[in-house]
Amino acid sequence: MPKFGWKAATPAGDVRTGVYQAVDAREVADRLRNEGMSVLSVSERKWPPTNIHLESISRRDLINFTYKLVPLLASKMALHRALDIMKGQVNKHRIKNALVMMRQDISNGASLSQAMQRHPDIFDARYVASVQAGEASGNMVRSISTMGAFLEWLDVTSKTLWAVLSYPILVVVALTILSLVLGLYAIPVFIKLYKQLGLAMKTPWPTKVIFAYSYVLTHYWLVFVIVFALIVLVFLLRNRIPGLRPMMDRMVLRTPYFGEIIRKIQSLQFCRFFQLLYDNGIDTKRSIDQARGVVTNTVIGDAVEFTSRQLEAGTALSKGLQLSGEFPNVVWEQIQVGEESGNVGEALEYVIRYYDFELDYSIKQFTAFLRPALVALLAGVLLILALGFYLPLFEIATLLNQ
Repeated sequence: MPKFGWKAATPAGDVRTGVYQAVDAREVADRLRNEGMSVLSVSERKWPPTNIHLESISRRDLINFTYKLVPLLASKMALHRALDIMKGQVNKHRIKNALVMMRQDISNGASLSQAMQRHPDIFDARYVASVQAGEASGNMVRSISTMGAFLEWLDVTSKTLWAVLSYPILVVVALTILSLVLGLYAIPVFIKLYKQLGLAMKTPWPTKVIFAYSYVLTHYWLVFVIVFALIVLVFLLRNRIPGLRPMMDRMVLRTPYFGEIIRKIQSLQFCRFFQLLYDNGIDTKRSIDQARGVVTNTVIGDAVEFTSRQLEAGTALSKGLQLSGEFPNVVWEQIQVGEESGNVGEALEYVIRYYDFELDYSIKQFTAFLRPALVALLAGVLLILALGFYLPLFEIATLLNQ
């Protein structure tokens, strides 16, 4: 959303300036008039661009903001007063500026969700949806605190997954650098020495392997660079090329071990956010549509949209999830039990507890498989390199002694 710089005069004749985030200049002017000021000028800020922020807002910043806001709301304090206090408790200037504009919007009659909706770079759609759910149910504290717990779970899960993936990434990077240095510099020198000796001896197969690798790398390095650049380009444009993102996401879900972890994370995200909205009185159809925003895998996202269309056609939620074919059986089976017993909320709670345990187990299982596999890969590469270099040296030494 663009930002507009404004200059206005108060009833007392004082001239004030400021910056508002709004759809257009007319909205800014209307807001100033509602505040009792006379508009002198309104102009859009062209620099810095509104989509470039030097100060980043992390998930942890939003979690801290949520946990500081909850006790203020629980104390039944006026909303504009709570935002004033929050402004002194947060450290990020972008959040401070947003709080100032949110307070002005609320003073002009906007709700908290409407005020937050004007700052999508800080409060995304799912955060706004949780606040709207709290406003609709009349229990803002519960809704926002549940959202804080949801963000906390996302933060812990992403850090856990990154801790698991960081080790294989480091191993692959180290092997790539080692193979490039050896293939482009060390092995060609060894080949030159090997040919200069001109001894009649049999070349061992590990030596043939590293010689072939070096030949391909030194003669076709440009092809490797182009292929690598194309892979990076395709990854960056995956959202713009029709059909590419779903294909890549489906490949991820079919990856052994890792794909199952991603499916469980996506299913758990959907269930947690759906429960947050459903327990706050939001109808099932709207809760499903809002929960689509927390699913990042397009294959699972398409399954959620399919379920939403099935609901419109009169199909039960559990049946829609089953027909989508992408959710694990335990999800739709437990929701079906909840529908029959009239307590879908309890069914969702069971699914969440179950998948919290299952996700932790799957990550540990993936780690138990990954570490030995990487050690075996590293040992195999180093063994071939060692044999490729040292077997000819042993044979050369034997021939020279003879």
